[in-house]
Amino acid sequence: MKRSRRVSLALVGLCAWVTACTSYSRIELSEVADCGRVRVTKTDGERQTIREPELDSEVIRGIERDERRVRIIPVDSIATVERPGINWPLTAGLTVLAVGGALYLAAFWRGAEEYSDMVDSINRSLDQPARPSGDSTV
Repeated sequence: MKRSRRVSLALVGLCAWVTACTSYSRIELSEVADCGRVRVTKTDGERQTIREPELDSEVIRGIERDERRVRIIPVDSIATVERPGINWPLTAGLTVLAVGGALYLAAFWRGAEEYSDMVDSINRSLDQPARPSGDSTV
């Protein structure tokens, strides 16, 4: 089976996109409005993810994950605010492992098929009756 270079690059890109690893980086409260999504850790340790956050003087408002409720968190109960981002080194490492593993499995599968074909040809040659050495056919 032959694949074009475009298909191969598309598969690698898809693998990188699917395995993209999210990590959170800490931000200041003043940067909340610039983010589409933030993770808020409250002083009691509870974490909440809020989409479309807005910062008022005393609260952060945003939409919860189910998109039906607005969450309001008082600023004085917030320990940290973090923004999600893609961890590119980890994503690249997982992509290399995934693509390398797929190539290894493909090579193993092809080698197993060749080994199976070789064993079949040996078995066929052993199953044929041997001709006497003095027998000449004209």
